Amino acid sequence: MSEDREENSNSALELWKEMAKNPFSRWTEKGDSGNDAGSRIRNGFVIPEVEPSFAININKPIFTIGSCFARNIEDVLATEGAQLPAKSIVSPKASSLGVRPNSVLNKYNIPSILQEIQWSFENTKDFSKEHLLDAGDLHFDPHVHEIVASGHESDLIAQHAKVTDVFKQLKNAQTIVMTLGMTEMWYDNLHEIYLNAAPILGAIKRNPSRFDFRILSYQKNETFLVDCIDCILSTALPGANIILTVSPVALGATFSHRDVIIANSQSKATLVALAQAVAIDHPQVDYFPSFEAVTWSDPLFAWENDRRHVSAAMVSCIMSEFLYRYAGKPKPQWPSFKDNRGQQLIVELQQQTKSLAKKLSWAQTSIDPR
Repeated sequence: MSEDREENSNSALELWKEMAKNPFSRWTEKGDSGNDAGSRIRNGFVIPEVEPSFAININKPIFTIGSCFARNIEDVLATEGAQLPAKSIVSPKASSLGVRPNSVLNKYNIPSILQEIQWSFENTKDFSKEHLLDAGDLHFDPHVHEIVASGHESDLIAQHAKVTDVFKQLKNAQTIVMTLGMTEMWYDNLHEIYLNAAPILGAIKRNPSRFDFRILSYQKNETFLVDCIDCILSTALPGANIILTVSPVALGATFSHRDVIIANSQSKATLVALAQAVAIDHPQVDYFPSFEAVTWSDPLFAWENDRRHVSAAMVSCIMSEFLYRYAGKPKPQWPSFKDNRGQQLIVELQQQTKSLAKKLSWAQTSIDPR
């Protein structure tokens, strides 16, 4: 990859002309066009403008990979009748605990995504019982969502086999949506692999030197992400495309001894910069600004009360815009809260989510705690 990624090689004069013609190039401007960033943000809801470099076919399999925000994306795509291999797995334990039945698929860091793909498609690398952590009476699978990671050895092996089966369906995918989550992670020195979940205390006490906590640099994350893209494109259908997003969902906790707000900012900033840069370098990869949409829209609309998880209404709006831009669906009408945001928020939410609530009632009552 080039050290300096240039999106446009036009002359300096041409670039000035293009900036002048671009209605979304300025943060503030005179007049009332409403296209400058400040005006759009003041409306209370904004999805930054992007120009897709390809279209997607909603009738062909869409493979969703990544953190819990990937599950939010699936919920809305499901209402459009999309084929979603990730919806094929159901964890009874997850259902009983009130989280999404396929939360077992959640992948929170890029190395874990790559690792799962390699376990699914490379014969020399397979998930096995050696990758489980011994917790005495029970075992722990640190390569799935932590909420479904504890259990008897045979049950965890069977559960992960289902995860592998889902990832094998990548070979039938035309579109892959990959949601990047965090740059903090744990490393298993014994097996020389990254973990998806923090190791349990019992395993650390048994072998304190086995695990290292790491914050992966931009460069290391880049290496893993490019390897992921290469693996996916060599596995999926010919002509498949990848859409990268970054999950707005914040870190639940940090092991870095810093304020979690600072740790989260570093993590997200790294991944946002990386996803955009990699998309520039790969013609089959786009970046979709769901992270920016959530962070710049009115927080009362965009977030759940914990200010960590994204509201179902916000996800619906993001995905409606996604389907408009990538799948040719009708252009949505967006909420505008402006100055009287409190009352307008209530009215807009009631009007825009009434039908959605019926379709996604189970999702709205099963918020993933991660």
